[in-house]
Amino acid sequence: MDKINCNMCNSDKCDKIYSIKSSKTGEIFDITKCSQCQLVYLNPQPSSEELEKYYLQDEYYSYGEVFKEDQGQLNLIERVKKMFRKQIFLTYGSNNHNIFQELKKFIYFPFKRRFGGIPAFINKGKLFDVGCGDGLFINELKSLGWFVYGLEIDQEVVKRAQGSGLDVYCGRFEDFDFNSQKYDVVRLWHVLEHFKNPNFNLRKILSILKPGGQIILGIPNVNSLYSRIFKQDWSGLDVPRHLYHFSPQTIKKILVECGYSNIKIYCNSAGTGLASLVNVINKKIKNKALVNIIFYNAIMRLITIYFDTLLDIFKIGDCLDIRATKK
Repeated sequence: MDKINCNMCNSDKCDKIYSIKSSKTGEIFDITKCSQCQLVYLNPQPSSEELEKYYLQDEYYSYGEVFKEDQGQLNLIERVKKMFRKQIFLTYGSNNHNIFQELKKFIYFPFKRRFGGIPAFINKGKLFDVGCGDGLFINELKSLGWFVYGLEIDQEVVKRAQGSGLDVYCGRFEDFDFNSQKYDVVRLWHVLEHFKNPNFNLRKILSILKPGGQIILGIPNVNSLYSRIFKQDWSGLDVPRHLYHFSPQTIKKILVECGYSNIKIYCNSAGTGLASLVNVINKKIKNKALVNIIFYNAIMRLITIYFDTLLDIFKIGDCLDIRATKK
């Protein structure tokens, strides 16, 4: 565990907000807030080697759907989700503009927020997806005419993506050599909070964007309503995998300091409210099977989607969708 300075302003002064015990290892992790710029981050932080045990494939949520889809194990909800994903990409990611398309946008609006980071269409545009998983997202964009590329740290997941004919590479973003390639869009969907040095990586992304190119970020919103309600039990904290916790104010400040402009920030909730509620109840009644039956069903998920959409409209949703351009 390494004591660090603030990644945004380099101050060594911070105040502890929470001490959280990992349910996996029992280790205690402190979440702090910088006294100078208000950035929230894990301090001290585990080394890269220490973090590896928290990213086991069969447990980490971002790989769950990958395995199920490969093995034909999608349940009804997941099959419906897959169908919606296809329709949402066709609706929001294509270059079609007609009355029918606008009607579809109205219908799919609440569900679109579960498939965030879809870029505006660029004819023959080049997009690089950092933390692309097995390539589900970029495969959809490829079908719309994008030239797509991805980077992922897990070798098995990369093999799946490559087996689908996708240009996906294995490695850490910090170490990856882009060979002077430039992109219209670089996307990091729920990746930035995992970086040990987000400031450095945001500057590296700027260097691989074309002039006027766009970065698309998805990150948990530490100033969200759910964060305030659930506090240390908010699932968006996800210690120790999430090393940094951004608010609209801190992410805008760090992007400006890294050289980005035309910064637009939207709320795009991802369902941490329901996940946090389930975690809290599980701690009290110790019956995960019963809790899952009550809360993880189609009706509750639908209610959550519409309630989260309402929070997003009032700008207190649990996650942020950020778009910024290279000057």
